[in-house]
Amino acid sequence: MPLLNTILRARATVALVAPIWLVSLPGCGDDSIQDGNGGAETDTCERTCRELYACGSADDGALCPTFIPGQVGETSFLEGENDDGCVAGCRRDPSLVDLVNPADCAATIARLSGNDEFDAACNGR
Repeated sequence: MPLLNTILRARATVALVAPIWLVSLPGCGDDSIQDGNGGAETDTCERTCRELYACGSADDGALCPTFIPGQVGETSFLEGENDDGCVAGCRRDPSLVDLVNPADCAATIARLSGNDEFDAACNGR
């Protein structure tokens, strides 16, 4: 029984520590740097959000009808009204970097369409 208790305690410790390792260590081929607040480096988030906007606005907003001049402009999408735009969202949740693929815009927009904030910006809902 003492061995079983030791194994269970060890597994519990690993379960608590492992998520910290996963967040703090960059993945293979990941060129982003953490900013100390848990968010991806600004340049990485800004690049990702610019790529996302470019995907949505391509072909006169074919994938995101509101990503056209006069409706949701790139600066508005990136910065938001109160620094609550795409870049700030990416800093809060850097997983966005992995969801944006500028080589496959249709799949990128489809992946993000379930997000209410993105859907509102993209489709004006």
